Amino acid sequence: MRTLLRRLPIGLSVVRLGLLAIFGLVILAAGCQSSQPVTEASITDNLRDVLTSPDESEAGLIAEQLHREREEYLFGCMAELGLPYERVPSSEPVEVFQEPDFIANYGYGFTTTLEPRFYIETPAADPNSELVASLTSGEQEAWAAASGDCFDEAIGAVEPSRSNIILIEDETQVILDEIEDRIDADPRTLRALGRWSSCASTAGFDYQTQQQIIDYLGTAVQSFASRLDETINSRLAQGEDPANVRRVSWSDVLTTGEYADLSSLQEEEIRIAIALEPCDVEYDTATSIVETSVRQEYLDKYGF
Repeated sequence: MRTLLRRLPIGLSVVRLGLLAIFGLVILAAGCQSSQPVTEASITDNLRDVLTSPDESEAGLIAEQLHREREEYLFGCMAELGLPYERVPSSEPVEVFQEPDFIANYGYGFTTTLEPRFYIETPAADPNSELVASLTSGEQEAWAAASGDCFDEAIGAVEPSRSNIILIEDETQVILDEIEDRIDADPRTLRALGRWSSCASTAGFDYQTQQQIIDYLGTAVQSFASRLDETINSRLAQGEDPANVRRVSWSDVLTTGEYADLSSLQEEEIRIAIALEPCDVEYDTATSIVETSVRQEYLDKYGF
């Protein structure tokens, strides 16, 4: 099963990583079975959730609204228990992927956005920290227990269907693969692919498909990630402070071993992305029309 980890900002943004890039920056987990029995009705509901999932901007708004509702519920729940609670603001989102000059600075975003700052939101300061610090140890324990119970209630009270996380049942994935095959075999897609390959050749590259770029850069990222995991696990096993491990490990991986010269790979990615941007934009524009058409066909077919 394939999972979309991040939608790229342009160019390869509509390359289908298991079809999921079609449906925006909704994070989808394939092959994760729910505890409920799978029925024809549940598969239809699951498919509807995927095909009608929000795009990137809508998903962000939904996440923000869910956070506000959870905090309001927490505030009210704690007030009913006679305990103080300050609403926690949202984390600061990662804005780099919306930069207009992203390609010039980061290429496709595979090898150039590996650092945690590119995918970890800046957490907002918790206004309850000082409040809790002013309590006695007994009061702190009572506050922590109550806030934990209220948080669990808040999660259950907020409408789950508006979450920006969708679990894809295996049976649903079969239908999604069918849709993907339809898109790939569409004559308009094949013509667009031929134009893209010709454009890439003119730009001096031998790539026949965008997927070949994804495979090349993706393999490099996977090798890097494996090395990073090995370093982290090794340091943790040696008893180092977990709070410092990732930062230190990052420095080590960047300066030793196979990726000591990571900068050259990053420069290559940026060079490819800049050179093929006109090819990618033309291809994405053409295939997005096909994707929209086929998706609408399935929306009509299932009565969504």
